[in-house]
Amino acid sequence: MNTNQCVVRSLDGEGWSLSVQRVTLVPSGHSANLGILPFCATSHERTAFTLTLPSLAGESFWLAIIAEERLKVVVEPAGEGRMNVTQIVLASGSKLIRAQPASPDGGIRFIGVDTGDQEPPPLLRILDGPALAARIGIRLLSPVAFENYTGAALDLIGGTPSVYEGWLLPGKQAD
Repeated sequence: MNTNQCVVRSLDGEGWSLSVQRVTLVPSGHSANLGILPFCATSHERTAFTLTLPSLAGESFWLAIIAEERLKVVVEPAGEGRMNVTQIVLASGSKLIRAQPASPDGGIRFIGVDTGDQEPPPLLRILDGPALAARIGIRLLSPVAFENYTGAALDLIGGTPSVYEGWLLPGKQAD
Protein backbone atom coordinates (compact mmCIF):
# COMPACT_ATOMS: atom_id res chain seq x y z
CA MET A 1 0.00 0.00 0.00
CA ASN A 2 1.40 3.41 -0.92
CA THR A 3 1.48 5.88 1.98
CA ASN A 4 0.59 8.85 -0.24
CA GLN A 5 -2.57 7.11 -1.44
CA CYS A 6 -3.53 5.58 1.86
CA VAL A 7 -2.86 7.65 4.98
CA VAL A 8 -5.38 10.48 5.27
CA ARG A 9 -6.88 12.69 7.96
CA SER A 10 -10.44 12.76 6.57
CA LEU A 11 -12.76 10.97 4.18
CA ASP A 12 -14.99 13.30 2.19
CA GLY A 13 -18.10 12.70 0.12
CA GLU A 14 -20.79 14.89 -1.43
CA GLY A 15 -22.19 16.83 1.53
CA TRP A 16 -20.29 14.96 4.24
CA SER A 17 -16.86 14.59 5.80
CA LEU A 18 -15.56 12.09 8.36
CA SER A 19 -12.51 12.19 10.60
CA VAL A 20 -11.30 9.94 13.39
CA GLN A 21 -10.52 11.69 16.68
CA ARG A 22 -8.13 10.17 19.23
CA VAL A 23 -9.05 10.10 22.91
CA THR A 24 -7.42 8.81 26.04
CA LEU A 25 -8.81 8.42 29.53
CA VAL A 26 -7.54 10.71 32.26
CA PRO A 27 -7.61 9.75 35.97
CA SER A 28 -11.04 11.37 36.49
CA GLY A 29 -12.48 8.85 34.01
CA HIS A 30 -13.25 11.48 31.39
CA SER A 31 -11.67 11.31 27.98
CA ALA A 32 -9.13 13.80 26.70
CA ASN A 33 -9.11 14.56 22.98
CA LEU A 34 -5.69 14.10 21.36
CA GLY A 35 -6.64 15.30 17.86
CA ILE A 36 -7.05 13.54 14.55
CA LEU A 37 -5.96 9.93 14.10
CA PRO A 38 -4.66 9.39 10.56
CA PHE A 39 -6.14 6.31 8.87
CA CYS A 40 -6.11 4.41 5.62
CA ALA A 41 -9.29 4.69 3.54
CA THR A 42 -9.91 2.13 0.82
CA SER A 43 -12.95 1.81 -1.43
CA HIS A 44 -14.21 -1.46 -2.84
CA GLU A 45 -17.30 0.11 -4.45
CA ARG A 46 -18.29 3.68 -5.27
CA THR A 47 -20.11 4.07 -1.94
CA ALA A 48 -18.38 1.40 0.22
CA PHE A 49 -15.33 2.28 2.27
CA THR A 50 -13.12 0.56 4.82
CA LEU A 51 -11.18 2.67 7.29
CA THR A 52 -8.10 0.95 8.68
CA LEU A 53 -6.97 2.48 11.98
CA PRO A 54 -3.99 1.87 14.24
CA SER A 55 -5.13 0.62 17.66
CA LEU A 56 -2.92 2.56 20.07
CA ALA A 57 -2.38 1.40 23.67
CA GLY A 58 -4.30 3.46 26.22
CA GLU A 59 -6.42 5.16 23.57
CA SER A 60 -9.81 4.90 21.99
CA PHE A 61 -11.38 6.99 19.25
CA TRP A 62 -14.57 8.63 18.13
CA LEU A 63 -15.87 9.28 14.66
CA ALA A 64 -16.65 12.88 13.74
CA ILE A 65 -19.06 13.16 10.83
CA ILE A 66 -20.08 16.57 9.51
CA ALA A 67 -23.08 16.21 7.21
CA GLU A 68 -25.41 18.53 5.36
CA GLU A 69 -28.92 18.77 6.76
CA ARG A 70 -30.45 16.60 3.99
CA LEU A 71 -28.26 13.60 4.86
CA LYS A 72 -29.07 10.98 7.48
CA VAL A 73 -26.25 9.20 9.32
CA VAL A 74 -27.12 5.76 10.71
CA VAL A 75 -24.71 4.07 13.14
CA GLU A 76 -25.08 0.28 13.12
CA PRO A 77 -22.73 -1.59 15.47
CA ALA A 78 -22.36 -5.29 14.68
CA GLY A 79 -23.26 -8.01 17.15
CA GLU A 80 -23.46 -6.88 20.77
CA GLY A 81 -21.51 -3.68 20.16
CA ARG A 82 -22.72 -0.30 21.35
CA MET A 83 -21.87 3.22 20.29
CA ASN A 84 -22.63 6.47 22.09
CA VAL A 85 -23.99 8.81 19.42
CA THR A 86 -24.50 12.56 19.80
CA GLN A 87 -25.79 14.91 17.13
CA ILE A 88 -25.26 18.68 17.23
CA VAL A 89 -26.87 21.04 14.72
CA LEU A 90 -24.36 23.66 13.60
CA ALA A 91 -25.17 27.31 12.80
CA SER A 92 -24.64 26.56 9.10
CA GLY A 93 -27.50 24.04 9.17
CA SER A 94 -25.07 21.15 8.89
CA LYS A 95 -24.81 18.65 11.71
CA LEU A 96 -21.93 17.13 13.63
CA ILE A 97 -22.41 13.50 14.60
CA ARG A 98 -20.11 12.12 17.27
CA ALA A 99 -20.03 8.31 17.50
CA GLN A 100 -17.80 6.77 20.17
CA PRO A 101 -17.47 3.17 21.30
CA ALA A 102 -19.36 2.65 24.55
CA SER A 103 -16.36 0.78 25.97
CA PRO A 104 -13.04 2.57 25.38
CA ASP A 105 -10.97 -0.29 26.80
CA GLY A 106 -11.38 -2.90 24.07
CA GLY A 107 -15.12 -3.02 23.43
CA ILE A 108 -14.43 -1.42 20.07
CA ARG A 109 -13.68 -4.85 18.66
CA PHE A 110 -17.35 -5.72 19.10
CA ILE A 111 -18.84 -2.87 17.06
CA GLY A 112 -18.15 -4.05 13.55
CA VAL A 113 -14.38 -3.93 13.74
CA ASP A 114 -12.47 -6.77 12.14
CA THR A 115 -8.77 -7.43 12.57
CA GLY A 116 -8.56 -10.11 9.87
CA ASP A 117 -8.15 -9.91 6.12
CA GLN A 118 -11.85 -9.90 5.24
CA GLU A 119 -13.81 -6.68 4.84
CA PRO A 120 -15.43 -5.55 8.10
CA PRO A 121 -19.21 -5.19 8.27
CA PRO A 122 -20.51 -1.62 7.86
CA LEU A 123 -20.50 0.44 11.04
CA LEU A 124 -22.30 3.43 9.58
CA ARG A 125 -24.36 4.41 6.58
CA ILE A 126 -24.91 7.88 5.15
CA LEU A 127 -28.22 8.25 3.33
CA ASP A 128 -29.31 10.95 0.89
CA GLY A 129 -33.07 10.40 1.00
CA PRO A 130 -33.54 6.73 0.05
CA ALA A 131 -30.18 6.58 -1.77
CA LEU A 132 -27.04 5.23 -0.13
CA ALA A 133 -24.31 7.91 -0.16
CA ALA A 134 -21.73 5.87 1.80
CA ARG A 135 -21.30 2.64 3.74
CA ILE A 136 -18.29 2.63 6.06
CA GLY A 137 -16.66 -0.21 7.98
CA ILE A 138 -13.69 -0.03 10.35
CA ARG A 139 -10.73 -2.35 10.80
CA LEU A 140 -8.29 -1.99 13.70
CA LEU A 141 -4.66 -3.06 13.34
CA SER A 142 -1.84 -3.13 15.84
CA PRO A 143 0.62 -0.24 15.36
CA VAL A 144 3.16 -2.60 13.72
CA ALA A 145 0.55 -4.13 11.41
CA PHE A 146 -0.71 -0.62 10.50
CA GLU A 147 2.84 0.51 9.65
CA ASN A 148 3.37 -2.62 7.53
CA TYR A 149 0.01 -2.15 5.78
CA THR A 150 0.48 1.56 5.01
CA GLY A 151 4.27 1.85 4.84
CA ALA A 152 4.05 4.92 7.11
CA ALA A 153 5.72 5.22 10.50
CA LEU A 154 3.16 6.23 13.13
CA ASP A 155 5.51 8.78 14.71
CA LEU A 156 5.69 10.57 11.34
CA ILE A 157 1.92 10.86 10.92
CA GLY A 158 1.01 11.94 14.44
CA GLY A 159 -0.01 8.49 15.64
CA THR A 160 2.06 8.33 18.80
CA PRO A 161 0.07 8.51 22.04
CA SER A 162 1.53 11.82 23.26
CA VAL A 163 1.35 13.82 20.03
CA TYR A 164 -1.37 16.38 19.30
CA GLU A 165 -0.78 19.01 16.68
CA GLY A 166 -4.14 20.79 16.82
CA TRP A 167 -5.66 19.48 13.58
CA LEU A 168 -9.15 20.84 12.99
CA LEU A 169 -12.26 18.83 12.24
CA PRO A 170 -12.80 18.46 8.49
CA GLY A 171 -14.66 21.38 6.96
CA LYS A 172 -13.32 23.89 9.50
CA GLN A 173 -10.90 26.65 8.56
CA ALA A 174 -8.24 28.17 10.79
CA ASP A 175 -8.80 31.83 11.61
